[in-house]
Amino acid sequence: MKKLFILIAMAVMAVPSLCAAAKKSEVTYFSVPVLKVLDSRDAYVVIYQKNKIGTGTVLLPKSWTLPTKSGDTPVKLRLRSVRTMNEAYFSVYKRNGEFYRAVLNVPMKKTNPIWGIVDQKNNKLEGADKDTLEELEL
Repeated sequence: MKKLFILIAMAVMAVPSLCAAAKKSEVTYFSVPVLKVLDSRDAYVVIYQKNKIGTGTVLLPKSWTLPTKSGDTPVKLRLRSVRTMNEAYFSVYKRNGEFYRAVLNVPMKKTNPIWGIVDQKNNKLEGADKDTLEELEL
């Protein structure tokens, strides 16, 4: 009797998992370690580690952190606080293969060694007014 009850219970638990259709997510992401974040008036310049060899840079406009006036599109850049610079990373989210959002996870204290300042000498950074993120070199 016990064996029959256990067999029925296992069948009841297994049938829904076999019948469920596999649904692929439309949102994908990848993350890279952050080595340095340079702050300027218009944007953040992020220096990240490429696939264990070399570094890459990406420019993230500060205007991406602000919500749009219409409120129909989400912010493109989120800043999240982490405790140490060893935990710092940068994530890019894509929806249906197109840029959706960037998340910069760094210590928020500007006295942390991960932070620096861009020497721009009254010139606006090129690309600080862009609308989408270019493909990163990994």
